[in-house]
Amino acid sequence: MKRFLLGLTLWCICSSSLQAQVSGLANPEKRGFYFQTGFDVNYPLHDDMIRSHRLGVGVSLLAAYQVSPKYSTGLRLRYAYHLERQDYPEDYTGTEISKLPFSVLTFQWNNQVPVFRSWLAGIDLGYGMADTKGAPKVGLGWVQEYDGCARNYIATSLYLGKRFTAMGKYNVMMSFFFDNLFGEKHAENFGGLRMEIRL
Repeated sequence: MKRFLLGLTLWCICSSSLQAQVSGLANPEKRGFYFQTGFDVNYPLHDDMIRSHRLGVGVSLLAAYQVSPKYSTGLRLRYAYHLERQDYPEDYTGTEISKLPFSVLTFQWNNQVPVFRSWLAGIDLGYGMADTKGAPKVGLGWVQEYDGCARNYIATSLYLGKRFTAMGKYNVMMSFFFDNLFGEKHAENFGGLRMEIRL
């Protein structure tokens, strides 16, 4: 939790230092295709994963089309790597597999709209596949609610972001996001902070 709060503090510092804020409605983007690449830090929000893992890091690539000043749509490819904890309480009951790092690859349909000024909101919908390092056929099957092998998920993500122009030329968006992986009647959730540059 401390690392997540540290990330939130860094976001606030970066936001205040970026220059020439872009007004999303006053200066709408022209119609056409664009790419957006970025990285993120995230933290598990479900009780099982909070006990077994801590910080995660991810990278993403978005290929999208600006349909109008008020709507863009596209496809997002994202890879996130989730680190295991370095210390476990003595009464921790997780298996050796639950102490391994894991990754999640997602392929999602992105929808994005402006909400006010330079703020944007979006939702990603699609497919996710998990891989526990050292136990490739397990996925997230070590989670108590799964049956030992859960690799495929419905992957959704909600986010709220603010756009800036950094150093006079880079179109940057900083956003908070909430990820949900749903499979076998159970969901795992993550919250995080993402920085993206529009190319």
